[in-house]
Amino acid sequence: MRRVLPLLLMAACSAESQLAPLAEDSSRQAVETPSCEGDRIDGKSEQALLGFIGDNPLETIYDVEHVLDQIATAFESCQDSRGLFATVYRPITQGAVDAIDEGAFSDELWARALVVDFAQRYVDALVDELEGTTPSWAWDRYYGLAADPGVSRTRIAVTGMFAHLILDLPHCLSDIGTKESHRDDYFVFGDLLVADSDIVAEALLQHHGVDAADLLGGFFWGDWIDDRFGSQATTSFSFQTLRLKAWNNAWFLNDWWGAWVADFEITMSFWTLDGILGTLDATGVI
Repeated sequence: MRRVLPLLLMAACSAESQLAPLAEDSSRQAVETPSCEGDRIDGKSEQALLGFIGDNPLETIYDVEHVLDQIATAFESCQDSRGLFATVYRPITQGAVDAIDEGAFSDELWARALVVDFAQRYVDALVDELEGTTPSWAWDRYYGLAADPGVSRTRIAVTGMFAHLILDLPHCLSDIGTKESHRDDYFVFGDLLVADSDIVAEALLQHHGVDAADLLGGFFWGDWIDDRFGSQATTSFSFQTLRLKAWNNAWFLNDWWGAWVADFEITMSFWTLDGILGTLDATGVI
């Protein structure tokens, strides 16, 4: 049973965790099933999706859950590669929302703020894509790959994961006022993601015909098939490493002298992994 925070607790919300009043369900409407042009949603449907996500910022974790489900479902109906990451993100978010409702976090307000702010960064990038403007550089790479029919769908999906984890996550942590006291809660989030990795793989297979189980198993669990992915992939791909880097980079972003260090690390990490994915794609491994 989902719980609603008492009004008194909401009034005590700290500045870094301000959220709109909570409700058990999002009040947003559903998106109509889009029409397709080949393997993309058509222009009219794009505008309908843009209106759905672009007019109002996300306010609650239930908004996030509903909006991500609608985005994923819309793209899945046309097998549109731009929605591959939404298919990945949906079960992860559902797991996070359930964990918050079950009291898994010591600072529940911070946990809610993380879910909302983190998701808003993805939604903002999607708005840019649908408007025909350029999103942040990592998401620009994702949507560029999604537009290329010669690119492996596994590569596209994982590129979206890297954009969100490497670029968005440290900025999110910094902007919501994360403190050292949140470390345990932060790693609870990561553990939830690992636990849901099989659900993510199943969703990609079901909705997009993408068999990414081996790659995701290696990335999340370290269960690599060395003769398939090679030593470079197995030593470079690690969710545990990326989430620790995101945590550390958030602290650098908080200091004027450290921001360039974080930006350099974020950029290098993303493009290094992008290069490995490109090699795996070119050799038919993924």
